[in-house]
Amino acid sequence: MQSNKKLFILPFLLSLLLAGCSTANPLDGTNWYLLDLNGQAALPGRPVTLIFEADQINGTDGCNLYGGPVTVKGSTFNVGADLVRTEMACEEVIMQQADAYYRLLDQAVSYVVAGQRLTLMNDSGDLLATFAAQSRSLGGTAWIVTAYTDAKGTLVDVLSGTEQTASFGLDGSLSGSGGCNGYSSTYETEEDRITVGMVASTLMFCAEPAGLMDQESQYFQALQTTATFRINQDQLELMNTAGVVVVTLVKSP
Repeated sequence: MQSNKKLFILPFLLSLLLAGCSTANPLDGTNWYLLDLNGQAALPGRPVTLIFEADQINGTDGCNLYGGPVTVKGSTFNVGADLVRTEMACEEVIMQQADAYYRLLDQAVSYVVAGQRLTLMNDSGDLLATFAAQSRSLGGTAWIVTAYTDAKGTLVDVLSGTEQTASFGLDGSLSGSGGCNGYSSTYETEEDRITVGMVASTLMFCAEPAGLMDQESQYFQALQTTATFRINQDQLELMNTAGVVVVTLVKSP
């Protein structure tokens, strides 16, 4: 009798495990950027992104960052009422698109993934928006730095007339220019986590423009504090362990 009970319990436990797996968010771990909204093409140069992480979404609306809970089961899609966003002000046309984007997230009740496209629909089955898939991998990408954290912990723009770069090799190598010297390092990633190794650079001194050497040193230090990263179409953000952005970059043409 005891062995018969075991035979009954095993399939029962297996069914529970399978049921648990079936409730997982099928979009978990995917990144998307907006192609069109309510039948109109997304504004160029201001990527709108949608990133799924477990039961949360986050991204940028083209001006502000946002995030909040989402429920995805089967083909149903529902964004919770607790969606939050930062409060930067941008040009009116950008803010209008952002507001329309949040309205569509509230209206969306279903989705379809076909190849590299994600579409969101309302309760009448009308198309609200189309997104294109975006890789979450850094390997094989090259970027130009737009801002870095200075000695005061403030995110500041790169000096005019200077260029800092970062190239992430498929072999785990990281290299680029600090604005004066070339540098090299290593990196490892797992999902959105990243670890950057010690930075080694050449030893040139550049007197012009003023502050270039301090900028370079602070950029190298910021790189080594990175703990997570986020790709928003043609933009890359590197964050520290507290989630604070320490370097921003744009994709190299």
